[in-house]
Amino acid sequence: MFRQTGYIPQDEKPDLNRSLLRALSVLKLFSPTSLEMGATDVSHRASIPVGTAYRILVTMTQAGFLEKNEATVKYRIGPETYMAGNLYLRTNVLLQAAGPVIRLVNELNEDVCGLSVLEKGFQVLIMREESRHTFRFAQSTGLGFPAYAISAGKALLSAMSEEEIERLYPNEELAALTPNTITTRTRLKETLAEIRATGIAFNREESRLGVTSMASVVWNEDGQPVAAISISCPTFRLSAWRENAYCGLVKMAAQVVSHRLGHRSNSVRAESLDDLREWWRDNGVPG
Repeated sequence: MFRQTGYIPQDEKPDLNRSLLRALSVLKLFSPTSLEMGATDVSHRASIPVGTAYRILVTMTQAGFLEKNEATVKYRIGPETYMAGNLYLRTNVLLQAAGPVIRLVNELNEDVCGLSVLEKGFQVLIMREESRHTFRFAQSTGLGFPAYAISAGKALLSAMSEEEIERLYPNEELAALTPNTITTRTRLKETLAEIRATGIAFNREESRLGVTSMASVVWNEDGQPVAAISISCPTFRLSAWRENAYCGLVKMAAQVVSHRLGHRSNSVRAESLDDLREWWRDNGVPG
């Protein structure tokens, strides 16, 4: 989950196709902060000759995995990559386990519920059920925010060790997205310690003004963090009562998905969709 995938592998095994590995590694260089790249960009980031980078980009464009932006003369993700991603979403075990839970949470509270993973220091939204209220805010699946600035990202960062956090954020300063964003690694570490103690991560208008969210980690059968479930809503609608209810709901939703993935823990309070429904009947916010 926390792997850095943007680099070309240096070791070569006899049963691997080196050229294909190099081309796929170039594809992995595209990210939320690198939506478009030219041959020079790829050459610099992958440490390969410009001519090699250009041939890889042209070949992958011909195959449909990239497409060329004629206005910028750079390359971006193409339709074949998009279709492969959709196939992944349809067959992924995590999404199959989480889908019914995400939809139920959205049905119960009528606010946005999402499932995110962590990739290259970014929260990447892979599933989202839209708010049923008239006032909404937009976020597409796929692209995400810096993990330190959003609840799902911070939830997943809290499962990392101190050493992993320092490798991911080698500098003390963190870029601000809003006036409320955490801007130092020291403060981030303090926040992650609080999340580990409570099991809940918050985003209080740290990624965009006017939106608050809370999230909790999903664990797999081996006890590894694989995703985070989040609930988001406009800040003006989040009373103290609603916030407490949403925190309980998102924490229990994460427990249900974890249970569906094979994770077992003595501290679990919810294992099924019926457990979630019953808890919301007793603790949920009236409509």
